[in-house]
Amino acid sequence: GSSLLPLQMGPALTEIFSVVDPTGASAGLNDPKQLFYILIVKFAYAIFALSLPIPAGVVAPSLMLGGLTGRLIATGMPAYLRLYLAHDADFGNYIAMFAIIAGTTFCASVCRVNSVVVSVFELIAQPRLILPLTMATLVGNYCGNKVGQIGRA
Repeated sequence: GSSLLPLQMGPALTEIFSVVDPTGASAGLNDPKQLFYILIVKFAYAIFALSLPIPAGVVAPSLMLGGLTGRLIATGMPAYLRLYLAHDADFGNYIAMFAIIAGTTFCASVCRVNSVVVSVFELIAQPRLILPLTMATLVGNYCGNKVGQIGRA
């Protein structure tokens, strides 16, 4: 039978935080232009969902927005920087790492917590990412605290 809601769902966190096959169904996650459109739509959805008067989480939407931003930055990176980072010209792992670190940092700075590093680290289990995740989260929290103080005297 047919589905009651035949909607095409957008990329999930697992797709955003993983290496995407350039020829697969999620190949659009390697296209900066399409990533930008997805980011704008997800941002509008997140603003709408978080402003509703219902109890809802903020962690998943902020992880999604940060992950999309990290993928967008990584895919829009110039070729010489890609070759500098990935000498074997396989930049897919770096795109996933940018997404993971940016998602964690954005979520931590929005929620003003450091514990999201532990949660993400337990999910991905990549020991080489613990230092970048921690440092980026500390910088994100510091910047969030400084921006949050601008309106207060």
